[in-house]
Amino acid sequence: MPDLIAEDAPAWGDKSTFPWTPLTGFDSTVNIDGRDDEEEMKWWNSDVRERKKRPGPGMLPPLLAQEVRNANPSLHAVNATVPPIANRQASSPSSPPSVSPPIGSSHATSPPTFEDIQKASPHPNAYFCPEHYSWVVVSWKSSQLTPQVIPSFKGTLPDQDRRRTRPSCLDDPHKPNRTHHFHHYPQAVSSTTLHPPITLFRGKTRSSSPAITKSRGDTAASSPSPVEETQAAPSNVLLDLYVCCQCSFSALVSGAIQGVIPPKHVESLTRLRRETPLPNINGQTSVVMAWEVILRIIENNLWKGEVRRVSTTGKAFQKLGWNSTVMRIFDSLGYDLPDPKSEDSTIGPPDLDPSNPGASENKAKLLRAWLEIGAYLSDYRQRHVNELRGHTPYSTAVQISDADPKIRKAIGAHQDQIPQGASGLESVVTAMSAQFKELGMAYSTFSPELLEFAYRSQCRCDPAKTPVYFGHLTHITTFIANIQPTQGTALENLVALETSRGRWGPDAIRTSYTALGFGAQHVLRVDWNEEIDDDFTFNAWKDAVRRTWVDSTSSSQKRRDLNEALRILAESRGSSKLLSLLDQHKGDMDPDQAYRTIDVPQQTEDGMLLMVFQMRVDEMPSQVESMRQALAVIADQRDSKRIRTYLETGSDPGDISHDLPPEWPRGLNQLGNTCYLNSLLQYFYTIKDLREAIVPLKAMENEKWSDDDLKRHRVGGRMVTRREIMRSRKFVSQLSSLFTDLECSTVPSVTPSLELAKLALVTSKDEEEDEHDLSKSGTESSNSTDATLVDEPLPVSGSVLPLSILGKRPREGESAATQTPKISGTSESIVKDSQEGPQGTADAEMHDGTTDNSRSKPPPLPPRRKTEPTSDSLMMFGKQHDVAECMDNCLFQIEAALLRSDDDAEVGGASQKSLVKRLFYGKIRQRITPPVSDRPVRSTTHERDDFFSHLPVNVSEEGFDLYDGLSGYFDDSVEFQGHKAKMEVTLLDLPPVLQIQLQRVQFNRVLQQAYKSQEYVKFEENLYVDRFLESANPSKKQRSKVIQSELSRCRDRIYALVKDEQAPFAEHLDVTSKFLIKHSFLDTTQELSEFLSQEREAVTAELGKLREEIKRHKEDLEALWADERSAAYELTSVFIHRGSSPSWGHYFFYARCLPDRPDSWFKMNDSEVTMVSKDEVLADSTGSTANPYLLVYARKDAQVIQTAKRDPVSDEKS
Repeated sequence: MPDLIAEDAPAWGDKSTFPWTPLTGFDSTVNIDGRDDEEEMKWWNSDVRERKKRPGPGMLPPLLAQEVRNANPSLHAVNATVPPIANRQASSPSSPPSVSPPIGSSHATSPPTFEDIQKASPHPNAYFCPEHYSWVVVSWKSSQLTPQVIPSFKGTLPDQDRRRTRPSCLDDPHKPNRTHHFHHYPQAVSSTTLHPPITLFRGKTRSSSPAITKSRGDTAASSPSPVEETQAAPSNVLLDLYVCCQCSFSALVSGAIQGVIPPKHVESLTRLRRETPLPNINGQTSVVMAWEVILRIIENNLWKGEVRRVSTTGKAFQKLGWNSTVMRIFDSLGYDLPDPKSEDSTIGPPDLDPSNPGASENKAKLLRAWLEIGAYLSDYRQRHVNELRGHTPYSTAVQISDADPKIRKAIGAHQDQIPQGASGLESVVTAMSAQFKELGMAYSTFSPELLEFAYRSQCRCDPAKTPVYFGHLTHITTFIANIQPTQGTALENLVALETSRGRWGPDAIRTSYTALGFGAQHVLRVDWNEEIDDDFTFNAWKDAVRRTWVDSTSSSQKRRDLNEALRILAESRGSSKLLSLLDQHKGDMDPDQAYRTIDVPQQTEDGMLLMVFQMRVDEMPSQVESMRQALAVIADQRDSKRIRTYLETGSDPGDISHDLPPEWPRGLNQLGNTCYLNSLLQYFYTIKDLREAIVPLKAMENEKWSDDDLKRHRVGGRMVTRREIMRSRKFVSQLSSLFTDLECSTVPSVTPSLELAKLALVTSKDEEEDEHDLSKSGTESSNSTDATLVDEPLPVSGSVLPLSILGKRPREGESAATQTPKISGTSESIVKDSQEGPQGTADAEMHDGTTDNSRSKPPPLPPRRKTEPTSDSLMMFGKQHDVAECMDNCLFQIEAALLRSDDDAEVGGASQKSLVKRLFYGKIRQRITPPVSDRPVRSTTHERDDFFSHLPVNVSEEGFDLYDGLSGYFDDSVEFQGHKAKMEVTLLDLPPVLQIQLQRVQFNRVLQQAYKSQEYVKFEENLYVDRFLESANPSKKQRSKVIQSELSRCRDRIYALVKDEQAPFAEHLDVTSKFLIKHSFLDTTQELSEFLSQEREAVTAELGKLREEIKRHKEDLEALWADERSAAYELTSVFIHRGSSPSWGHYFFYARCLPDRPDSWFKMNDSEVTMVSKDEVLADSTGSTANPYLLVYARKDAQVIQTAKRDPVSDEKS
C-alpha cells in the first residue's frame, strides 16, 4: 500500500508539499479575492444573487478535516508485504491449525504477489478505520476539470472560469487568499467515475449455509441467535465532493465502505474473547490470539495453497473457539461450514481454483479480509501494548500509520499551515463552536485573521445569510474581547468597520420592528411577520417618526434610529420597495425644519402660527408647497386638529378641543403662576380613599361648634379655630367640585376655581397676616395656625434653607433654627438607660420632618421687609411655599373639614386616627447620642417618637441615588446642647403613601444666593425601606453605617476636588500648565510646568479611583440588603420642575397607570395629558433642567392608587 496517494493514480493525489508560514497579527485587508462590492452591499437582493450565482456556504480546510475525523475516529494508511509464511515449507507442522485430510487434490492457484497486495484495498486512496472496521476513500487533485457529478445533482458549483486561474491556494506565490474555501456537495460523485474505481464485493443477502440456518434455533449462551447477514454490495458508492471556489483544487470523501467481515461480527468476537478470556490469559491477549488464528488460516489458504479442512475442535482452534459468531465470520469469508446433518466439525476454504468461476473474486475477497484483519490487529496491539507484554505475537506483514497529518497537509489544514489551539481562549471558542462552524471554521484554529477570512468568505459565497454571519462575528468578538482585549480589539475594529457598511445581525430584526411599534406590548399591538405587507410597515415607520417629534431634544437621533430600523426590516425581507420608500422619505421635513421654514418659535400657539403662515405665503407665494409641508409636519407633531382643518379647508376654525380617550384622566387648565398646584391637585385625585372621601362633600353643612367642642379636637397636634374649620370646609367643597369635574367631564381639561387655588396656596396664618398687616413672626394666637406647624420642641441646630418652592425655607421673621427636627430634654424625651420609651400622644408630634442636610450651612438671613410682588418668581397670591408646605396646608384643611363636633374624643387626648393620618403619616423615632466625652452621668441617649408625612432628601452629590439620600436623613450629625451629636432616625410605622421630597435648593456661600441643583438622583420603580426600620437587623445596620461612612469619605473628597470654592483642581492645574508653556517670557522653569502636569494627572487619577470605590461600596451596600424586601413600595407619582432657577420654572406631573397598566404613565402637563413609557419617567436627567422634586411611593398591595377614575356618562346624564 502506498503512503497516501497511489503511484498508479497520478491524476489524483498529493503532487507536492506546501511549506507555509502563517501570517501574524490582524489585517483588516486580509487576503481574499472574488469579492463584489455590488453584491456585498445588495446581499438582500435576490436578483443580484441570482445573477452572480454564488455556490453557498463553505468551510475552511480545518473544518473539512474535522468533519472527516468526526465521522471516523481514526484513519490509517495500510501498508503490507508478502507474509513470512509464504517463504516457509508447506509441510511445516507448526504453520496450520489442526487440519483434516484433504477432500480433493490440491489446486494449482498461485499465491498473491506484492502487486496483488497493493491492490487489495478498495481504492489506492482508501484508509482503514479500525473502530468501524471499514474503509474511507479520501482523494484530491488540482485539475481544471471538476469531477463528474451524478445526473441528479442539483447544487450550484463555484465559477469554473475563476477556479481555473490558479492550481491551488496553498502554493500560489501571490497568496490572493489566506487558504482554501471548500464547498460541500454530499453524495455528488459516483465511484464508477474514479480511475481506478472503488472495488466492491458482492455479499450474501442471507446466509444459505445449513450450519447457519440450523444455528438460528441455538439458544446457548455461547451461540447467540444470528441475524440477517451482509446485504448485497451496491454497484457503486456515492462520494461527497469538496470544491475550493478559489482554485482548481477539489477533494472526494466517501462514506464508510464496510470490510469483508461485517463490523458487527468483528465487534462481537472481540467483545466475547475480552469478556470470556482463555484460562490464565487476560482478555486483551485472548482477543489477539483469536484473530491471529483466523489470520493464520487465511494465510495458509492464500500463500501455502492449503485446501484441507480445518477442525474446529483442534487445540489451535480452541484459541478462537467455535460459536455462532465465529461461524458467521467464516461464512462471510466464503468458507464451507460443517454440515449439521453429519458429525463433521471442520470448515473448508473458499474455492480458489482459477479454473472455476468466481474463484478470482474469492481470492481477492480473502486477500482483502487478510489485509483488514492485519490492520485491525496492528491497531489493537498498539492500543494494548501493556496488556500484551507477555504474549509473543504472530508475525504479520500488515503495518498501519496515522493518515490524519497527511490528509491535513494535502488539503491545507496541517498545524504548519493553520496553527491549532487558541491560547487562553479555549473556554470561549468551545462555547461558541456552533457559531464558528457556521462560519466554516474549526473553533480550535481561531485567530483574528482567520476569523475575518472565514467571515468574508462566507459573505462572498453565501450573501443571503450575511446577517447570520455578522451576528456570529459580533457574538464571538464580544466573548473574546472580555477575555483577551488585545485580540478583541482587532475584531472590534472589524465589527465597527462592518457596522459602518450597514451590517446587522439577526437580533437587530426584533429591535427594529419593536422600534416601529410592532409587538403585543407595543403601540401597534400586532406582531411583525410575513403577513404584514410593505405598505403597513412603511406607515408604521411614518407614525413612529411622528412620535419622535414630541421630544425635540432627541428627535434627530431617534429619527436616524428609525431610518436604520426600516432599512433593516426592508433588507431582512429583501424588499426593494421599502428601501425605495425610505430613500424617498428619510429626508422629509422634521419639526425643527418646519419651524425654521415658517420662521416661528416652537412655542407659538396654533392661532398665531396660522397667522404667520398666511403672512409668509403672501410674502413668498412660490414657497407655498414647502410652507404647507412644514405646517402639516407641525400639525402632526402637535396632533393639532385646528391646523389640520385649516390645511383641508383653507380657513382657521378657531380653538378646537383636543379629544382624549374617555377613560383617560382630564387635564387642568393653568390659572396663572400657581406653580405646582395643578400637579398637586392631580396627585390628590389619584389617591382612591382620599378621592372617595372628598367627592361627597360638595355641599358641607355649617356645623355649630362650642368652645368645649373646639377644645376636644386637635389637628396637627393643636387645637383649631372656628374660622379654620369654616375655611377648611370651603376648601374641601371646592376640591370636591373639581374631583367631580375630573371624573365626569367630557372635555380634555377642566379649570380649578380661583378660590380653591387661593385656599390651597395660602395658609390661614398667611391670610391673617395679610388682613392685619402683621410683619413680625412667632406670634402665638388662638386664631392662627400654620398647616405645617405642630408642637415644635426646642431646636437642635440652627441652619437655614434658602427661599424656594423646591425646598423648605424659613417664613418671614421666623428663626432659621425652627426649621429642623428637634429633640429636647422635656418629658417627651427619653434618657436611655435600659428604659422603654413612654407612650406619646398620637397627634401631638406630627411635623413635616424637613431637615437641611446640605454640605455647607449658610448663615441665617436677616429679616426682610415685605414687598409687593414684582416678578414671576412669586405666585399669583403673593406667598411662596414649597410643595411639602402646600401639601401639608391642603391635608390640614382636609382633616379639619372632616372633623365632627359630636365625635368622641378625650380632651387633650388622641382621637381616632383620621383618614389623612392613616394615608400619609408614619411614625419615626429620633435618637440623639452625644459624644462619649460630653455625655452627662445620667443622660446618654435622647429619644423621641414623631409622626411624619414626607421624608426630605438633599440633592448635591454626583453618583447619588435615592437610598443615599434617605441614608443621609436617617443617620446625620447635629448640634445638641452646644456640641456635635449623632442623630439617628428610624421608621416605626410605615404609611401607605410615602412622600419623598428631593430638596434641590443649595446655597452658594461665595455668591450668597440660592441655586437649584440639577444633579441626577437615581430612583427606581421599587423602593425597599427595610434597612431604615427600627426593627432592622442590628449587625447589618452597623455594617451599612461603615459602608456609608466610606461612601461619604469618597464623596467629600470628590466634592473638595471638583466643587469646592477653589475647584475644579484638575482643570485649573491644566490651564495653568498650558499658560506657562505658552508664555515663555515668564520667569518659570520647565520643572514647574511638568510638576503642574503631574499634579493634574494625580488629581485625575485620584478622582477615577474614588469613583471606582464609590461604585464598589454601592454594590456592597445593595448586596447587604438584597434579601430584606418586606417593606416594599412601588413608585406612583413623580413631580417635575423644569428650569435652572429655584425661583421660577415650569411644573408637570407623572402619574403611573395603576392598577391596570403599571408599565405606562400619564404625563399631566397642565391641560395636556399624554401617555408615556416608564423609560421616560426613570430616565437619567443629567444635563437636563427637568428634574424630579417630589417622589411618591405606595405600599405594595395597599391598593390606595387609582389613577384614572372616569365616569363621563354621569356628566351627560346630569
